[in-house]
Amino acid sequence: MDELTLEDGICAGIFIILGLLSVIIGYRVYRATFLIAGAYFGYILMYPVLIGAGVHPETTVFGVSLAVGVLLGLLMMVVWEFGLFVCGTIAGYILATYIIGFCHGTVLDASPGCYIFTAACCIIFGLFAVFFFKRIVLIVTTSVLGAYFFFYGVDVYLVGRTGFAYTFDGVLSFRESPLAGFTSSTWGMVWGSIGLAAVGVIFQLLVTGRPDFFAGKGSTCSCCECGRSSPRAPSPSQKEVN
Repeated sequence: MDELTLEDGICAGIFIILGLLSVIIGYRVYRATFLIAGAYFGYILMYPVLIGAGVHPETTVFGVSLAVGVLLGLLMMVVWEFGLFVCGTIAGYILATYIIGFCHGTVLDASPGCYIFTAACCIIFGLFAVFFFKRIVLIVTTSVLGAYFFFYGVDVYLVGRTGFAYTFDGVLSFRESPLAGFTSSTWGMVWGSIGLAAVGVIFQLLVTGRPDFFAGKGSTCSCCECGRSSPRAPSPSQKEVN
């Protein structure tokens, strides 16, 4: 059995800490969440593309993939509407692949109708995330991403014993059938992440994600666009996400 390396241990710890922070106060630090999510998703999606194109050596593939991920993360952080669209698109893709996975293999091996269904899910989820219920969508997005990062880090710390990290990496990079390799341990991690995300959504809606969370504390919320400096004097930029 493989052993946990120092690098993997550090990465796992970072994912676990960032995941918990995103679940608890993700609405207040959603730009940081988008930065990490964009860097991760960009890397995961770009890596197999370069490998399939025959790019060598592996260090070049790693460097280019990481650079693309960082650029995507920065763009998602600066243009938060784009970050919402990307997260919504990924959510639509994952949902479509799991629906199709019960009847087919991977999306890439399915019929043209499945391609159309997948594209429709991606577009609908992406546009919905941008144009409707921005505050709620931000809270749900950061909670789901945080829960995913937390259990991803746990699986890395366990040296992939549950298969959670590898399986979802495979789904995002089109390597695996959506349900391929799922064991009872994997399903346990999946349901655990769903439960943690649900707790995060409820906690943020009731506590940290409330528009008046900073009211009366003598400080201005500068980590997101809620912009409330006092209960009676909201900033004009408050309308951006509330």
